[in-house]
Amino acid sequence: MPDNNVAADEAGSLGGAAASSETPSAEVGDWLVLALLTAALAFSYIDRYAFALLMEPIKHALKVSDAQLGLINGVAFGLCFTVMGIPLGRRRRAFACQLQPDL
Repeated sequence: MPDNNVAADEAGSLGGAAASSETPSAEVGDWLVLALLTAALAFSYIDRYAFALLMEPIKHALKVSDAQLGLINGVAFGLCFTVMGIPLGRRRRAFACQLQPDL
């Protein structure tokens, strides 16, 4: 009859090694996701403020009033998010369905 304590000890040491080897890769993946989200946020702010910095030269080049420039800024921003939000949302939904087929 095999010794159950030895078998349990060997299984525990294997399970412990497997769990510890998965932890660093999970942490690296978490940091990678955090870095990508931070970069996306930074690009979002840069995109938003780049147009704000260029408003005066655009206003003088196109000879538009402040109200017209505000409309251009607001409509362009809203249209961009609306037009790009729908396809990206569908793509995200398709990706989520691949991960969890029951969605």
